[in-house]
Amino acid sequence: LTDISAQIVREIELRKQAQLDPLTGLYNRAGVKLINARLEQISRGVLFMMDLDDFKSVNDNYGHAAGDQLLTAIAGILMETFRADDIVARVGGDEFVAFLSGSDSRMLSEQKGRELLERVRSLRLEGMDIRASVSIGAAGAPSYGSTYEELSAVADEALYEVKNRGKGGFCLK
Repeated sequence: LTDISAQIVREIELRKQAQLDPLTGLYNRAGVKLINARLEQISRGVLFMMDLDDFKSVNDNYGHAAGDQLLTAIAGILMETFRADDIVARVGGDEFVAFLSGSDSRMLSEQKGRELLERVRSLRLEGMDIRASVSIGAAGAPSYGSTYEELSAVADEALYEVKNRGKGGFCLK
C-alpha cells in the first residue's frame, strides 16, 4: 500500500489556488460557476456588481502598489460585509461581484448596499490621500433571472445607472 495523502492534499491546494485571485484571496472568475451552482440549489439571492470609481487615477497618481493595496482593502471590506456562505469574487481588474445567498429581501439588499458604500468611503490607506468610492448595481433572483448571466446583465444595467448619475452610489433592480 502507498500513502497518497500528501498528493491528495497537494491536489486540493492546487484546485483552491486555481479558484482564487492571488492578490485579494477572493474567488476569481471561478466564482461565477459557484454562483450558478448556488442558484441551482437555492433559487433566491441577490447579485451585487461593484466597480471602483476612478481606479485608474489611483494607479496613475500613487503607483500600482497603492492600487493593489486598495484592491486588497476592498476585498477585506467585502469579506466583512457579506456572510461566510455568500460568494465574493474579483472578476476583473477593479470589478467585484458578491452573491447574497438565499434571500431576495429588498431591505437586506439595500442595507448591504449602503453599508458597502459607507465602508468604502471611510476607507483610508496609510500614507495616501485616496478617497475611494464604489458604484454598485444589484439584481435579485428569481425576479430578474435564475443564472449568473441573467442577473449580471440586469445588475450591470443598474451599475451603469449609478455611473451615469455621478458614481459612488447603489441601485437595486
